Amino acid sequence: MKQNDMSFKNEKPIVLVKIEQESETNHPLALLFLVNSLRKAHFHAKILLERSQNFKVEDFVQRILDQNPLFVGFSAITGRQAYDAALVCQFLKKKHPEIITVWGGIHTSLVPEQTLKQDYIDFIIKYEGEETIVDFTETFIAERKDFSSILGLGYKENGKTIINKDRPFINLPDYELEAEDWECIDVEKAIYTDPTTGDRIFDIQTSRGCPFNCGFCYNTRFTKRKMRFFAPEQVERMGKLLHDKYGVNAIKFTDDNIYSKYDRMCDIVLRLRSVGIVSRYLQTRIEDISKDSLRNLSSYGVSRIFFGIETGSPSTKILINKRISNDLIKEKVRLISKYPDMGITCAMIIGFPTETEKSIDETIQLGVELTKIHPNTVVTFQTYVPFPGTDLYQLAVGGGYTIPKNPLEYKDLDTMDGDIDIKWASYKGLKGTALALKL
Repeated sequence: MKQNDMSFKNEKPIVLVKIEQESETNHPLALLFLVNSLRKAHFHAKILLERSQNFKVEDFVQRILDQNPLFVGFSAITGRQAYDAALVCQFLKKKHPEIITVWGGIHTSLVPEQTLKQDYIDFIIKYEGEETIVDFTETFIAERKDFSSILGLGYKENGKTIINKDRPFINLPDYELEAEDWECIDVEKAIYTDPTTGDRIFDIQTSRGCPFNCGFCYNTRFTKRKMRFFAPEQVERMGKLLHDKYGVNAIKFTDDNIYSKYDRMCDIVLRLRSVGIVSRYLQTRIEDISKDSLRNLSSYGVSRIFFGIETGSPSTKILINKRISNDLIKEKVRLISKYPDMGITCAMIIGFPTETEKSIDETIQLGVELTKIHPNTVVTFQTYVPFPGTDLYQLAVGGGYTIPKNPLEYKDLDTMDGDIDIKWASYKGLKGTALALKL
């Protein structure tokens, strides 16, 4: 049943907004899970997606107002997304002061107090929002509005900001995406067509969380190292729907570590293949690679694996709590090189707190060595991002990093488009993002 055919509790739609950085496709999964939760609670929601490269605040705000929303929800990660969301939210409140705004997502969860203090933000939702947004909406439309018992919610009362206790993690299998959810977006704009193979590729998330404890990663705080999983048959159903209705024939797993349960991953890949979908892209930790797994992945049609290598410096490996030796990394890449058509992407980060020219040199050298071992290797360099609440954050502050005071000050906290002020790290006269781009 389509959303338009259902009996909803709200006449005005809930409008969910996400503004992405430059990208060839939209990435709507996070908002689709919210739509799924709201729909099953008989609330009507719409999704509006925009990209920063063709972004005009005034026009986008008018698109929001044209929906006559019950309230407007914003999702953003720390960095450029938070900046763009703040621009829109500010202008929206200026043009229509009575409209209610709700912020959620990674940025809000990392700095909830700072976010809620902004005069253009009325409510916040911390961590996962699927259950909290339903409880909030039920209370919001009620005659008596008491927000004090809603777990995971932040609100304002008599000039004070109040943040309730955190909500436990959701049971992920309860939120399997269904046909009605995909109808909330233009699916075609979320499909990437590979110019080489012609594959129509879509993102699929089969799990949430990561069990590891990397010192720079927001996940240690956002998902608290706890993993939850969709059942393989649920992933198969979601894949079949995308294939049969939208012509998707390949997927990219967006899981932080789908490899953590290897047999489950293989089951999912085979199930998807049975409904016409090839699993082209996945990410994992390089130490998980083996001869047997590579043989399987090659037969399954996997064409690229993403690894977070992060650094080639032994001292930095200790700092970030990712102690995979360079020798082991090179050994694993040699195994992969026996499959010339299987590409790998190795992500490197420069500018960690306490980094020196020597440690940056070690990272560059490792990247060069990997491309020599396996020519089908892409090495990316990006700037360290000081995510609030992570283990390295206070080191960054101690090194001179200036803490932004509001979402509008996070514009430059961006590894690709920004100019992160990394005072402690320089390399041959270059600093921050300029250094990463040069590399």
